[in-house]
Amino acid sequence: MSKEKQAQLITEIGEMIVEDKTYQTKSWHSLAIAITLTDEEKMSGYLYQEDGTYEAGSPREFGDLLDKLLELKAEMVKDGDKPFLQCLIHITKPNYKIRLQFEYENPKRWTRKSTGMDMSAFANALKPE
Repeated sequence: MSKEKQAQLITEIGEMIVEDKTYQTKSWHSLAIAITLTDEEKMSGYLYQEDGTYEAGSPREFGDLLDKLLELKAEMVKDGDKPFLQCLIHITKPNYKIRLQFEYENPKRWTRKSTGMDMSAFANALKPE
């Protein structure tokens, strides 16, 4: 049952993201959202166009999405997985394919490394393939 519950939660997470006003009001081909779930909860996201351009954009309903991810994390632990520290979510149109990747060791894997204005390295590191 737990794997079914995990699949249901992943679907709900995807629906929450694509229904968020941030993504409803902008044009995009794919998106990436990196979420850190340690003592310091953070979220960074980007919207990508087919031509390779991008812009920053994270869900407005951060709290609701965070709650759903914590629920997924609890289900995964209940099923025998280690608790993840970060989650990278990719959604790609036209079929709204969702892919989640988890980081269990390095809490800064999908965290911006520099504090400069150039976000291209970070945006490209998160970009869906």
